[in-house]
Amino acid sequence: MKPNITSLFGSLWAMAPAHIEGFAHALYSIDTTDPIAGSFIDAGHAEVLYEVEAGKAYIPITGVIMKSVPAAVRWLGMPATSTLEVSAAIDAAERDPEVHELIFVIDSPGGTVAGVQALADQIKNVTKPTASAISDMAASAAYWIASQTDTIEANATAQIGSIGVYSVMLDTSAAYAEAGITVHVVSSGQHKGSGVDGAPISSEEINEEQRMIDQLSSMFAATVASGRNLTAAQVATLATGQMWLAGDALAYGLIDEIYGPTLPDNKQAKVEGMNPRSEEPVDEETPEGEEQETEQDDDKVEA
Repeated sequence: MKPNITSLFGSLWAMAPAHIEGFAHALYSIDTTDPIAGSFIDAGHAEVLYEVEAGKAYIPITGVIMKSVPAAVRWLGMPATSTLEVSAAIDAAERDPEVHELIFVIDSPGGTVAGVQALADQIKNVTKPTASAISDMAASAAYWIASQTDTIEANATAQIGSIGVYSVMLDTSAAYAEAGITVHVVSSGQHKGSGVDGAPISSEEINEEQRMIDQLSSMFAATVASGRNLTAAQVATLATGQMWLAGDALAYGLIDEIYGPTLPDNKQAKVEGMNPRSEEPVDEETPEGEEQETEQDDDKVEA
């Protein structure tokens, strides 16, 4: 089972770092000798259904977002959403004569990059009205998807954003050398086999990883700009990996409305004066406390 989990984390991720660490720990805690747990390693996946109420189809996007969710994840009781299943739900809702609007109910820290852009494009092209209802969190891949709906609302304490990409490249060569092991990578190209455990990581490999990060970050930012009707400059000030509570997200044009308790008067005034999607002048200065930089840690690409 461990190899299955290891291959899972060989994917590119767009997920809040603290949440992916907890996700990994939970998966590695599975007892691989348990015959019941073992039977769920590669079993099929569940279907994401939607509920129709007053002509609205409510489609959930909760937990870790993945192209296909391993059954072991669901066996653990961990919330997760498959982009393929959401795509199927959208197709069904589009064909359903009882559905006049699609509402995506989102509470997610993000997930893998695989499947996210395709799902975002599909949502952008839905013929019926769409909306996102964020409950507590829409980070990274989850916001990537939400940004393509016609409107976005969130509860006041929701954390929103995490636009950006980072990579973690773990150089274990010193540990292998201390154990008396030398790893030789024999490959057909300069970057083939890059990141093999125990092999040293060169500056060329880091530069190549940075190239991939920059491309993914640009794609993410361009999608948000298009979906939210923001300029590239506006999104650039927000693409720092930082998250904001709903009030600030509204001020920066990331959402359209806050539901639930009303905001304090002073906060509401700030929101009304700063929303880039309104006709009011926009201050494109970098939000306070943010710095334009890309974090380079060690091993997998995430956002």
